[in-house]
Amino acid sequence: MFGGLALVLLVPVLVALGATTLLRASAAAPLEGAARKARRRSVAATVTTGLAGLAALVVWPVSGSVLDLRVATLPAVAALVVVLTSAVAELTWQRPSGARRVASLGARRGRSPAGLLRLFWIGAATTAGLLAAGALTAAPDGRSLERAWAAGGAGHGPYPGLHYTAPVALAAAVLALATLWALRRVELRPSLGPDLLPVDHAVRRASQVRVLRGAAAGMLLTAAGLGLTMGTAIVSVARTARANDIGATGPGYALMQAGGSALLGLAAALVVSAIVAACWPAPRIGAREAPTGALSGAEVP
Repeated sequence: MFGGLALVLLVPVLVALGATTLLRASAAAPLEGAARKARRRSVAATVTTGLAGLAALVVWPVSGSVLDLRVATLPAVAALVVVLTSAVAELTWQRPSGARRVASLGARRGRSPAGLLRLFWIGAATTAGLLAAGALTAAPDGRSLERAWAAGGAGHGPYPGLHYTAPVALAAAVLALATLWALRRVELRPSLGPDLLPVDHAVRRASQVRVLRGAAAGMLLTAAGLGLTMGTAIVSVARTARANDIGATGPGYALMQAGGSALLGLAAALVVSAIVAACWPAPRIGAREAPTGALSGAEVP
């Protein structure tokens, strides 16, 4: 399993390195063409991260055994590849050179896409909550839901018990840490220069969106998968119990079935949110006002 993960993470990153290195090797454009060059690099990075994510979606499920775990971790692993590829693209931007350099006294960070970041943390919190609930309510085998009564019992799987908790939690945690690191790399990337503050601000914002689009969609789809499997299992067991056990006609199993239906509705809402995150628009790279607080340039020895 870990060998397959290494392959999934390595191949797209190598593709990203090759593509961004070719762009970096191109000659520096004059000032009037800098915005066009920055836009071209940003589009290339977006296309590369998209291809890397698609490669992970194809390779990860077929790169080894334990298919159920690979499917459960697929959204987080694909999003991790997208985030790491975006970070690699940030590392390949041309850095200032020469004995004397000019730097802006303004902050590089700019405004983060708050709505996209909020979706990411909603996905992370929902994933954590569903994993905890699944681990506490699953059958002893850690992969199904079982309920018993005097005349028999019912069970349904898969169900996110302990069998799934550790791999999915690890994938989600690594995705969260990689996302924070990639956003930090965006902030620390050298500025394009004080004469290109509007372009630099737009490029940096586009990079934040590129990182968070994949991260938020992956986290939300991970939570949606958990909600779908939990809701399906709960509804199935509750229906079987109410159909076969006279004592299960009371409010207990009815509430259980309603809770399962609510989880299915939550899963649908998470899928819609993931689509919104994946289609989140990036700012147009072109002539814009400089970000608030950007002052005149200063020479850096």
